[in-house]
Amino acid sequence: MSLPSTITSIQSHDDQVVQINDMLYFYNILLFNPDMDMVRIKQAAIKTLFLEDAIHSFYHKGYLIYDNRYDTVESLNTLQSGYSQTPSLMNNPSDTSGSRGYRYRGDARDFLTIDIMPEVKPDTVKKGNFNENDKRVFNLRFTFSIYDSEDILGTSLSEKYKKLYFHDFSYQVLTEKDVYFTTADYVDRSDVVKLGNQDRAISTGNAIKNLLKTTFNSKDGFNPKFSKKWDVGGSDIFYSSPAQYKAIDDLDYLMSYHVSSSESDYDNCYLRQERYTEEWKLESFKELFKGAFSKSSGLSQFGLTESAGPGLTESFFLGMPMDASNTSTVQSRIPDFAGNVITFNDSSILNSYEFTNIAGKDTQENIVSHPVHSHNFATNTFRIDFDNNSVARAQETYYDNYVANLKGVGGKSPASNLTLNQYRSKQNNIKNIFTISSESQTQRYSFGRNEILYSSLFLNNCIRFKTKGVTSRQSGQFISIQRHNTVPDNYFDDKNLGIYLVTRVEHIFVDQTYYNEIFAVKTYNFKDPKFTKDTL
Repeated sequence: MSLPSTITSIQSHDDQVVQINDMLYFYNILLFNPDMDMVRIKQAAIKTLFLEDAIHSFYHKGYLIYDNRYDTVESLNTLQSGYSQTPSLMNNPSDTSGSRGYRYRGDARDFLTIDIMPEVKPDTVKKGNFNENDKRVFNLRFTFSIYDSEDILGTSLSEKYKKLYFHDFSYQVLTEKDVYFTTADYVDRSDVVKLGNQDRAISTGNAIKNLLKTTFNSKDGFNPKFSKKWDVGGSDIFYSSPAQYKAIDDLDYLMSYHVSSSESDYDNCYLRQERYTEEWKLESFKELFKGAFSKSSGLSQFGLTESAGPGLTESFFLGMPMDASNTSTVQSRIPDFAGNVITFNDSSILNSYEFTNIAGKDTQENIVSHPVHSHNFATNTFRIDFDNNSVARAQETYYDNYVANLKGVGGKSPASNLTLNQYRSKQNNIKNIFTISSESQTQRYSFGRNEILYSSLFLNNCIRFKTKGVTSRQSGQFISIQRHNTVPDNYFDDKNLGIYLVTRVEHIFVDQTYYNEIFAVKTYNFKDPKFTKDTL
């Protein structure tokens, strides 16, 4: 988050070089507040650093556990001089008593700056000469607000840890601030007070952007940046903040009504603040999936017709035992041309993983028709949107948006991994929805069809695995999973191997080790499993 200048002015600090997982890192963790208290918590004192990046949340969050024996950080006890450091900026010129310990304010204005960068090229860490492109990809750089803390006790004062819970400062501001936002402020009419609600409406995407600009305004020292990937939305909305709403409530409300532009088929969108550039991005999932895989004739001169898209960033291999009797070849289920896809040696080998099939309970409760009931107050009439919000129509959109562009057998599109049965297809199992949104049929997609799409995407077949840490991994990226010719080709490969959307990445530093926990979903089968559709 871009912080007010009074805070950013104290973020300058010396570098620190540490070795984790046999690799050099530039590693700085600073605890500071607006009162110029500042303590660097050295890597040797850190027991656990946990960072969570999930596509469902626009902000990052996590916790830090550090060795605080004898309350070192708050008392600057010299018994642990090698575990923390006080930059000269912490000394208060008006305080003649000398350096003081860190004073926790307890108002979410205790900040934690985390800046971790691996050695991507030789000598870059010790010399500090990283280029911007490498930092954009590999740098874990955040300014977090500490919203809670606790002591973890041992048997004596020499066994004591402090645990800090934190999240992005941008999220903290949104949870605090009353902005009294209204879309009417952005209607270019002098007689706006005389206009009806429809004439005081603006596109939902522009409403979200203006809400963020209002919240993070220049008067408070902010300068929000927005990505070119910003979906303006497929419908308009008139909105004014209820008196009890914070900015985060306004944001949640506007996001609940937002559907993408018509070019993206009025799809669901996700909001994200990028970790290095701090740009806000609002993108449809259909646009996201376009970046996973490319069927291109431009590679025909090399005998290729497909390649990884720009969103496919890493390829993993399953570490399976060899079967000496196997002479068959595993059919490739990943792009023939890797493009910029990276494989990080043993960090990209999966020796253990958890594969979870889509749960029948989730399918029968959430991937069902959502007829949307609404009331038009102007004409005093009721409306039911059934066909557009049926499970059959939603599955067609799901296939077009999240499946058709990926790799299937024989160069064709793959098969959807969603199934239908009679109760759902014949509307014997439905979920009735009521909404006050009566202005736009496309807007009502957000309560019907798009709820089905969201459940279909994120309750789908999922893989979860732990691997040696790599800082470039983020949610919203795509990965591919393949295996060597260890066992014969089989049906499970059609479901298990291929291209996944990463939904959550956990960066976990424990003592001198670093690993990732990765969660990803797969929307398709490489070949059609030909499930029976007329079963009850």
